[in-house]
Amino acid sequence: MFNKSLFIIQNETLHGILTEIKLFENFKINFDKDLESFLNRDIDLNDKKSLCILNYDLVSDFDAKIKKITIPVILLVNDKKVSLKSDFYEVKIPFQINYFFQKINKIFSQVEYQGRSFIQIMNLNLDLNDRSISDGKSKLKLTEKEIEFITYLKNSKKPVKINSLLENVWKYSTDIETHTIETHVHRLRKKFQEKFHLNDVIKNNKDGYFI
Repeated sequence: MFNKSLFIIQNETLHGILTEIKLFENFKINFDKDLESFLNRDIDLNDKKSLCILNYDLVSDFDAKIKKITIPVILLVNDKKVSLKSDFYEVKIPFQINYFFQKINKIFSQVEYQGRSFIQIMNLNLDLNDRSISDGKSKLKLTEKEIEFITYLKNSKKPVKINSLLENVWKYSTDIETHTIETHVHRLRKKFQEKFHLNDVIKNNKDGYFI
């Protein structure tokens, strides 16, 4: 039985190597031909037992898509400088398989220890334990419902309709009117504007709300 899952994106050679090495026999090794295929998978993107591995040089429109990944990510890079998100991990290529195995297990240990209490939202860090969000300079305290609302949007792969928010975040009941969501969003947007001067944290279109 597999204890952990590795999702290897685009690097078919690495996928082939890891599936043949005994060190990784307890890992479920998955392969996706591109980042879009991975993002379309029906998996829990907050799973503490999953890790994404991709080659920085092979990813197109990197910034637009990479931010959608919420499980830990290893970027395989060469000697050139890259700009990494704070919750990404870097492995320089080429590397020894034993080192790579140790690196992966170290990341899983760190994730388990941290409890994934931090979530990246644009240039903000959402601290689930402290119930606050910060840009590194200023910190904004949030209510439990605001935390639930933000994380629900963050974990969704597509815009969320009001009915879904009422049912899953507000635990829908007949005495709740739909304008509850609009009022809540308005207040939260105002907080982000006043504290961080950001107007586009919570977005919406005809399909619903999203981050």
